[in-house]
Amino acid sequence: MRISNSKDLGHRLNRADWLTTIGAWVLAIACVLPLLYALWAAFHPSQYATSLSLTAPLTLENFSGAWQAAPFPRYFFNTIVLVLMILVMQLVLCTLAAYAFARYTFFGKQHTIFINARATDGDA
Repeated sequence: MRISNSKDLGHRLNRADWLTTIGAWVLAIACVLPLLYALWAAFHPSQYATSLSLTAPLTLENFSGAWQAAPFPRYFFNTIVLVLMILVMQLVLCTLAAYAFARYTFFGKQHTIFINARATDGDA
């Protein structure tokens, strides 16, 4: 009976694969570290934000200060208005595009419909 090793199964990584893997990990860490620092700074007083001391006290004062510093109800209203305007415009433009696809014949129509169907398919 022969026991196969990783060479037989083709699991050996070449140099390009190692460099790609290392590069991906470096980029992932570079993306996650600022988020971890923001999380740390959010729950600690400002004098402990850069020291990263494990004995630093936890506080929620930063959140109350942020809610008092900015007019969040106005920002929320602006967001709702913006989203509704985009929704209405998308509905109008997509309806007009659907009408054109349904009624008119043009070069490449079948390919365009196929690409749109594949782009919106959940299993694609």
